[in-house]
Amino acid sequence: MGEAANGLEQPAAKLPESRRIMPSALFVRVSSVDEICFFQKNNRIIFASLSDSPSTNLYLALTRMSDPIFLGIDKSSWDLFNGFANWASAAASFAAAFAALYIANRAAKPTAKLTVGYRISIRTDSTKPYPEYAVFRIVNTGDRPIRVVQIGWSIRWPHKRTAVQLFHESLSSPLPVDLSHGQEASWFIPLNALDPPWLERFSQKMLMPHYRLSLFSLRAQAVSSVGFEFSTKPEVTLLNHLRETCKRASKNANKLSN
Repeated sequence: MGEAANGLEQPAAKLPESRRIMPSALFVRVSSVDEICFFQKNNRIIFASLSDSPSTNLYLALTRMSDPIFLGIDKSSWDLFNGFANWASAAASFAAAFAALYIANRAAKPTAKLTVGYRISIRTDSTKPYPEYAVFRIVNTGDRPIRVVQIGWSIRWPHKRTAVQLFHESLSSPLPVDLSHGQEASWFIPLNALDPPWLERFSQKMLMPHYRLSLFSLRAQAVSSVGFEFSTKPEVTLLNHLRETCKRASKNANKLSN
């Protein structure tokens, strides 16, 4: 096609009556003898007359098709951004639904904080050596009430073992005990009140002979009435006392064997 002086192009030949231009062509009849075809080609909108009427004398007009621009971004770029926005909206909706389910499931479970550590009891009239205790302490941090019925220990490796822990009743909370939000309970285990002391008996029956691995997997537990277990690793100070006791027991065993 050759360009005219005024920026328009005259068609080299009339389009066929069969209208087989392209699938997206639009045909508009403007009179009983004239019909105009609109279609797009090479980023241009093309107008063509399908009539041989000399009175119409339509030329093939080629005008460059420019996408609308907003904020310096053309329409194709905006369409791309909108596609990403739809994906982001779907991801945000999924995350919100997941968060709602997580919060609802978390609210349905009882939650509590359990700590177990080494403690010394010092009174105004007490003298050395001060009484030493291993103390279980649990606080209900959730909205649901819990009923604690048992405290104890578990070792997961190298051999799985569990034990129920007895305590000093006059110093401790009763068992079972009901705890609502924010309430706590404590249980005191004397370390040196019995003979042999608790540290030696516990080390010999629960931790030996592979006491290093046993101490690594040792966990204190508080069990609720519905079977929910609150578990924690003992504090470092208590673990150190148990480790030193196991070392002494191991040395004594080696001496006896030699």
